[in-house]
Amino acid sequence: MLSVASMATRRPTPQQRTLPSAFLKAWLDHLGVKQNQLARSIGVTNPTVSKYVSGKSGIDMGTAIAIAEALGISDTALFSMPPKEDGRKAQPPKPTPAQIALQELERLDPERQKRAVKTFIAIMRAEAADDET
Repeated sequence: MLSVASMATRRPTPQQRTLPSAFLKAWLDHLGVKQNQLARSIGVTNPTVSKYVSGKSGIDMGTAIAIAEALGISDTALFSMPPKEDGRKAQPPKPTPAQIALQELERLDPERQKRAVKTFIAIMRAEAADDET
């Protein structure tokens, strides 16, 4: 199980969260570009691009600009969903409850984050104990 301290240190900084992974995935799909092609184009490994697409790793501004250049689109276009076939902008997927909770957690100062995570763990343990009975 992750400790509270490790959870706080593993999250990407606000600067790394500049490019939502949903936008990158949508552009790759829209342009028919494979993750390994993008990795070669921007000089990173396939697992690194996979982490960008899944949202497990943040994407800084320099990398986002390199991605836009590799895809042949403007850097501002990369920060939005690609157009649908009818020319309208596609809508990003709605965040899951877990994503919403994580966003709210990130807004807290470190001390409140620790307390919130401890409370969450206690609730989950209590619910697990209830399920066993």
